[in-house]
Amino acid sequence: MFTRLEKLFRSKLDEVVFIELKPDAKAKINQMTLDPAIPLPVMFKDVMDKVQGVSASDITAANMIKGMAFILSVDEEFPHKTYYHDVMLSIDDKIGMYLLKHAFELANEGNKVNALIYFKASLMFIDNEIDVLTNYGRCCVELAYDKEETEMIFIEEAKEVFESMIQKYPEQPYAYYHLGFIYSNEDQYKLAEAAWVKAIKLNIGENEKHDIVTRLHDLHAKIKFEEGHTLIIDGRQDEGLEILLALEPEYVDWWNLMFFIGLGYRMNNDFDNALKYYSKVMELNTGHVQTYNEIGLCYMTMGRFEEAVKAFKEALKMDRENSEILCNLGIVYIQLNELDEAENALMRSFKADTEDEITASWIKKLNELRMLS
Repeated sequence: MFTRLEKLFRSKLDEVVFIELKPDAKAKINQMTLDPAIPLPVMFKDVMDKVQGVSASDITAANMIKGMAFILSVDEEFPHKTYYHDVMLSIDDKIGMYLLKHAFELANEGNKVNALIYFKASLMFIDNEIDVLTNYGRCCVELAYDKEETEMIFIEEAKEVFESMIQKYPEQPYAYYHLGFIYSNEDQYKLAEAAWVKAIKLNIGENEKHDIVTRLHDLHAKIKFEEGHTLIIDGRQDEGLEILLALEPEYVDWWNLMFFIGLGYRMNNDFDNALKYYSKVMELNTGHVQTYNEIGLCYMTMGRFEEAVKAFKEALKMDRENSEILCNLGIVYIQLNELDEAENALMRSFKADTEDEITASWIKKLNELRMLS
């Protein structure tokens, strides 16, 4: 916990500046005399607010608290950690609550990375770590989904936080609640269900309970989907199709469901039905490379080679060096007796994956055909 974000946290050190006391200064904070040989950190923003007139006051104790807490949280090896810790406690013996409040303020302002830093800092001074860790984890999850692409480092951090919490505090429901979302987003639907059911059993708040009950309905469908597509992948397509087709009436816009129904039909050599469901996938997710590959496989097996070439070429527009698709394209060209085109595709496939035995066997087949011609 915390270590995976250490590099990110340390990159924020330039947000702190140090002020030095005069050598003969005898400044005191309550009962503690400050050491003039040790500079005190403050946030650069606070200094600039003073310089630019945004803040009329001089550097305050609050400014120093924020600076020292930042350093304590970000730099685990800072030489004056004990001194800063003591200074902060001399300023306010309830400093942990102050830091926690500041972390919430930063999170609400959208400055979530710095919020994480102050949540971490508050743990050094506060007894009730459950609330701190819960909000630290929540903040990580929010950061993970702030951008178009999920930042997995934040998800991993949140997951570790919540999983460590349920080990240490097994009767606290909110860690289970948040883990349910993480597991669900990772397609670990049974784990998500178990976490949410546990949260309900531990009497989580009414709003969260209502949220869980609503989500469990869709989660049960996802669990059945997981069972169905696993059966299909394992070669038990009739059993898998029975489960997945039962879901279809309620989830007609679920492209993953349509894809695996199509795959089940294709594995059963029911190519007309497979193509029907792959067509539905393309309506719902037009850029799905593997669906184009599956369409190509259907056409190739049906002997509709020109249509197969077109499907594989569409797939390669989105994934130019995909070894599997290039190999499939090469096979089709062999069926069409277009051996130069076949060689080009198969050699590109071999270059992309030199250990693929299927590609190697078709290159051998191509060479044999050339010798015969």
